[in-house]
Amino acid sequence: MLPLTFSMTPSMGLNMLVAVYIGGISGGLISAILLNMPGTASSIATCFDGHPMAKNGEAMKALGLGIVFSFLGSVFSFIILTFCAPSLADIALKFTPAENFGICFFALTMVAILSSGNMIKGILAGMLGLIFALVGMAPIDGTARFTFGTSNLMAGFDTLPTLLAYSPSPTS
Repeated sequence: MLPLTFSMTPSMGLNMLVAVYIGGISGGLISAILLNMPGTASSIATCFDGHPMAKNGEAMKALGLGIVFSFLGSVFSFIILTFCAPSLADIALKFTPAENFGICFFALTMVAILSSGNMIKGILAGMLGLIFALVGMAPIDGTARFTFGTSNLMAGFDTLPTLLAYSPSPTS
């Protein structure tokens, strides 16, 4: 769709690209509900509630709820983003290594809390996530990390295939 926006005004072109993006992201809920396969990374959670509803004969209700709340979530997030983005950007630009450490510590604490039932499994999942996140180009200095000499790993791993490859199946 990008080439079509070249003849438009900047605001119309951006509006069209945002609309196409939102349509694509929201459209991922259809396969998540009907086939239990998320079409986008944001539709993974839809598999947990939507597909069981479809199996119980409530597919239309699940699709309707998914579309309505996708719309409401988009509108709510646009409103919040409009008013909060400038102040959040100011705060983020003032981050020092101490704040970055605090965020990392908080993330690791959340992994520990969420895996309270099986700590070994949670630690292994967190370590696996860190290993996948380290592959590719370093964001600050552009150094290749864990690419093993192949250019295919320079961009790192895409989120959706990684989540789908290592997510537990709902039937297990």
